[in-house]
Amino acid sequence: YEGSVIDVLDPVLLLNKEEWLHIEKQPDRERYIFVYLTEKNMELMTYVKKLSKQKGLSIINLWSSVRVVDKEFIIDYIAGPAEFLGYLHQADYVVTNSFHVVVFSIIYQKKFTAFQHSKLGARINNVLRIHGLEHRLYGTDSLSRIDDVVDWEAVKKRTEKKVRISTEFLLDHVGI
Repeated sequence: YEGSVIDVLDPVLLLNKEEWLHIEKQPDRERYIFVYLTEKNMELMTYVKKLSKQKGLSIINLWSSVRVVDKEFIIDYIAGPAEFLGYLHQADYVVTNSFHVVVFSIIYQKKFTAFQHSKLGARINNVLRIHGLEHRLYGTDSLSRIDDVVDWEAVKKRTEKKVRISTEFLLDHVGI
C-alpha cells in the first residue's frame, strides 16, 4: 500500500447481511416503499409518489431531521436503529438520498433508486461505482428501471473483494 491511496469501505460494509440481521427488528407492516431523506428533495418525493401509485404500495418514512409532511406518507415517529434496519430490509422498494440507506440497500439486495445529495453526492456515486450499480442512481427512466434485474452475485463478489482489501489495509495500519 506504500505510496498509494487506498479507498477503504465504510465500516457498515465490513459486516455481512447475516450479522446485520441479528440487530434488526421486523416491522408490523408489509408491502411498502421505504423512503429515507437526509435533505428535502421534491423530485424524490414526486418520484416515490408515482412509484407508490404504480405499484399500489404505501410509503413508509421514519421521523428524522428532514420533516416530511405529506398525507401520502406513513411516518413512524419512534423507530430506532433496529426498526430502521427492519423497515429497510422488508421493503419492496427503497428510495433515498442517504449514503447509508444506499449501503444497506446493497447489503440487503433491495430494489432501490438513489438520488443525489446536494453536498454528499460523491459518497453515493462512489459506493454505487464500487459495486457496479451506477444505474441505480436516479435518472429520467428510473421509474421504469427500478425493477431491472441486478446480478447480486457479482455485486457480492465485488463487495467481498473490497472488504478484503479494506480489512487488510486497516489491520496493517492499526498495528494489530
